[in-house]
Amino acid sequence: MMHWWKTVGLAAIFAALVGLGTAASCGGDDSGADAADTPTDDATTDDGGGRVESNPTDGVRADFVISSLRIGNQDDGEGFNLDGQNTPAGHPYLPQDGPGGVDNQLGSLLHELYEAGLDFDADADIARSIESGDLIIILSHRDVDSWTSDPGWVPLFGYAGKDADDPEDPTNNLTGTGRFLIDPQSLTDPTDEDTALISFPQGILNDTTAADGNLQRGDFEAGPSLFAVDLTVQDDRQLHLEMNGTRIVWDLETAPAGNPGLNGRIRNGLIGGYILLGDAARAIARLDLAGSDIDINTIRNILQGQADMDVVPEGFTDDPCTVATTQTDCAPGQGCEADATRGGAYYCWEYDGVGDAISVGLVFTAVSCETVGIYTETTP
Repeated sequence: MMHWWKTVGLAAIFAALVGLGTAASCGGDDSGADAADTPTDDATTDDGGGRVESNPTDGVRADFVISSLRIGNQDDGEGFNLDGQNTPAGHPYLPQDGPGGVDNQLGSLLHELYEAGLDFDADADIARSIESGDLIIILSHRDVDSWTSDPGWVPLFGYAGKDADDPEDPTNNLTGTGRFLIDPQSLTDPTDEDTALISFPQGILNDTTAADGNLQRGDFEAGPSLFAVDLTVQDDRQLHLEMNGTRIVWDLETAPAGNPGLNGRIRNGLIGGYILLGDAARAIARLDLAGSDIDINTIRNILQGQADMDVVPEGFTDDPCTVATTQTDCAPGQGCEADATRGGAYYCWEYDGVGDAISVGLVFTAVSCETVGIYTETTP
């Protein structure tokens, strides 16, 4: 489905992952009353404290398809402060944070990989993939009781999508009325769309002008959360990736109308989290770098040099190793030590004061769409 993985390779692993990792589908639901269509200016964003959902099925479903997606610029504050720290310039082992402690090292990492010989333009490839319908990312919101001040939780599911047109017609995907099928790779149960691999069960939806222009706050907020995705890259290689501390926000530009809600628009969307170096290194190790001007050791060194978060506590991990194969057995920056508590067997050791994760953040816009089922091989 996403043939851009074949050409973008490593860039896609990071860039697509941050864009909700899967890609998506959109949808309507016939249950419940229509949500209010007109946002107000005086609502305030709730922090979720004391929030009660008396009826999780009485609201409408509103789905959006990502219409633009790019890597956020840390220097412009396009990211979240994921670790609660504001790392200054000249820190002994971590790169400087953006304004207010914003963590988003993805752009810098990809620049370093490009300079080292991995030829790609992630933003351009993402834009082409969205326009051509090869990358479809859907944000599926459930139980919207009101677009102005929803009193309960608004769960969010993320799906990979396939064009429901027969034949496929990408020209109508981003019109606000596009129709999609859910890619079953987005689900733990390929027959049940409520088993999405990516989910935020406690989303908050309150339209507020206080959030306008503040990328870290929004009319919708969800997270932090952990999600895992399995992505097919380079034709047949499956990569299992996890993004930790994932958060998502967006501002409502135009509320969807009807049930299913259509013709709505989202702006100032931001999704971010961090990837552990060990996970990134394992993913990269499965790529075929033949024919490129970069090797796996160079990539590991760049990963370690770009790590901007220290989230793994010092100590042994559960990854066995040998001293001779530390670079392939352990995450960048880790060593291989004998663990007396496990009979002297060797395991990877995480050192204190070493960056062990890379922050990511993408900025997006989205338009309404409709889900019409789950894709199967027999779907017309």
